Amino acid sequence: MATQVQTVLVADGDRGCADSLAQLLNRHGVEASSTYDGLEAIHLAQRMRPQNVIMDVELPGTSGFEVASELRTAFARAIRLVAYTGHPLTVDRRRVRESGFDEWVPKTTPVLDLLRATSPALHETVLRSIAVNVRQMRNQLTLASSLLTHVESTRDAAMRRRLHDFLASRIEGVVASMSRLLPAGAPERAELWAEAEAMRERLERFFA
Repeated sequence: MATQVQTVLVADGDRGCADSLAQLLNRHGVEASSTYDGLEAIHLAQRMRPQNVIMDVELPGTSGFEVASELRTAFARAIRLVAYTGHPLTVDRRRVRESGFDEWVPKTTPVLDLLRATSPALHETVLRSIAVNVRQMRNQLTLASSLLTHVESTRDAAMRRRLHDFLASRIEGVVASMSRLLPAGAPERAELWAEAEAMRERLERFFA
């Protein structure tokens, strides 16, 4: 049986925050959309009928509290609503509950913890995708290490230079993939980063 695709609406007046979270989710097999206005969040939710909504309580136009009340009335328990805010010390938690939110987390919460609070299924979907990406990155680093060993053993200067350039681009590609695909808090991120840095140093030390 095919796994149901998780759907998420991210609503945040900070376009950068909303878009970056939605983009991360989309890269990991989640159907995510972003919006930056309370009234638009209601309209978009009615169209896409997401399973999960991650929403700033301080949305412009119509507040996140009002949006949550509207969505809870419209979708009952068929939708999971998670509130988050950049000002956790001032949030009215009773109002969060009364508005219909299922959970509340501060914006400083690591992405994977935010997803766990949102939905176990959503969290698992992203973890599976991360695991696939980690295997691919580790395979690339293993190949790079093997090629670097070959570089260190050859005396052909032109070949060494070509392999150097190829390896440098491969390592930078892995580093870029880590930044794009592995959220802060992903267990393997620090280990992969250390492996890539060690490879960089080894490559540059050999050609110093």
